[in-house]
Amino acid sequence: MARSRGVAVSMAGAWESVYDTAPGLVNYQRLLFRSTNMSGRQPLERDVVLGVGRSPQDPVRGLVDVVGDVSVPLDDTVFGWWLKGLLGQPQTTGVSDYTHTFTNDGTADPPSFALETAHAKVPRYFMASGCFVNRLTLPFQPAARPAATVNVVGRREAGAGTSAAGTPVATALGRFSSFQGAISVDDTPLATVESANLVIANNMERATVIDPNGLAAGHDAGMLSVSGNVRVRFTDMALLDAASAGTPIDLDLAYTIGAANALDIACPRIFLPQPEISVSGPGGVIVDYAFETGDPDAANAITIVLKNQRADYDNVAS
Repeated sequence: MARSRGVAVSMAGAWESVYDTAPGLVNYQRLLFRSTNMSGRQPLERDVVLGVGRSPQDPVRGLVDVVGDVSVPLDDTVFGWWLKGLLGQPQTTGVSDYTHTFTNDGTADPPSFALETAHAKVPRYFMASGCFVNRLTLPFQPAARPAATVNVVGRREAGAGTSAAGTPVATALGRFSSFQGAISVDDTPLATVESANLVIANNMERATVIDPNGLAAGHDAGMLSVSGNVRVRFTDMALLDAASAGTPIDLDLAYTIGAANALDIACPRIFLPQPEISVSGPGGVIVDYAFETGDPDAANAITIVLKNQRADYDNVAS
C-alpha cells in the first residue's frame, strides 16, 4: 500500500475565468511550498435531545469550510503568483528583464483561483475552487531563508483519482536570502532593526447562506489592511519622535539579488504607536512598534515591485 509523504506532495494553481470553476485546458502553475494545511473540512455537530436516556444521537454534518495556510519560499519569480492573488493583476513593463508593480487603490477585488494539492502516491488529487488570498504575512529576520505565509480561503474542494492541472509550469526558484534584506525609513537605511513582520490582508468575509450542500455563497473582500511590527534596538529618537508626534513615516522593505531580480515593498504612510520601553536586564534595550498604515486619498496603501525575467502571471494554455 502506497503512503502519502510530504516529499511526494505537490501543489499547482490557476486563475479562474468563472468563479468557483476550476479552469480546464490550461497548464497550472507549479507552486513550491514548505508546508500547508489548506484543505476542505466539514465538522460533525451534535444536537442534544433530552428524554431518550443517555444514548448519544447521530451527529449531523456542519458547514463546509475550505481554508488554511500555505508557507511559501520567498523568491524572485513564483512569489509574484501569490502577489497577484493578493493585490490583483500587476502593471508590467520591460523586455527580457521585467518589472511587475502590484498596487491596490481599494476598489479592485482580488482574483479567484483554483488550487490542486496532489498526493500522487495514493493517488488522490484535491482541487479547491473559488479560492482567494485572504492574508499574506511576510517576516524579515537576520538569519534563515525568508518565507511568507499565505492564508487561503475557498468555496469547495473535490477529490479525484487523476490530476486536472494539466502539465504544471515549473519555474526556476531564485530564492532570496535574509542577508539580501534591507529596511529603510524615509529613504534612510534603518540599521538597528532586529526583525520585522508585515501583514497585508484582504479581510475576506465568508458569505454563509442556506445551502443543501453546506457551501458558502462565496467570499467578499473587506477593507484592505496593512499592519505589522518592527523590533529595533534603542539607539536614537528617530522612530520614537515620529510615534510621539503621530507623524506617518515612509517604510520600505526590500530583498535584492541584483538590479534585475529584486522585491521592494513600499508603505508610504505608516503610523507608529507610542511604545513601551522596558529594561529587563543588563543587555541592550529593545523597542517594539506595532504599526498600522493609512491611505485616506486612495493613493495606494502599499506598492510592491517585483523584478525578474518572467513576462506575465497569466494562465498558460495546454
